[in-house]
Amino acid sequence: MYFHNAPKALAKWLGTRAGTPARSEIVGRSGTGIHVYCRAIRAAGGVPVIFEMGWGRDEKAAVGREKTFAAAVRNRAAHFAPCSTAWQRVRRERSELDLQDPPDRTHPGTLGLYLNLCCFYAAIGVEEK
Repeated sequence: MYFHNAPKALAKWLGTRAGTPARSEIVGRSGTGIHVYCRAIRAAGGVPVIFEMGWGRDEKAAVGREKTFAAAVRNRAAHFAPCSTAWQRVRRERSELDLQDPPDRTHPGTLGLYLNLCCFYAAIGVEEK
């Protein structure tokens, strides 16, 4: 998957801490349309949770966020984790926080991963038991 394997970590947390069974599997690859993921998730009896991934700072990243949200709406995704939007807000409001740990500037660091998991937690709306 990628640094820290966040989807697998989230699925484990949902099962052990929130009592909600979850499974994380690779269905596509970078560039695969959201419709492919939603179809596979629904076919497995699941509920799609769309991950707005990305930590870019430029206009291309902003366009990507808009396209991701539009695709989630178009595919009737039940949950949307706006991680990239949250990264932009943290960078604007708390620029001293380093969301990516050197030397790896292509993946989330510890704080970036924590922010992503908080977005998933809020999007899913699961209360801890």
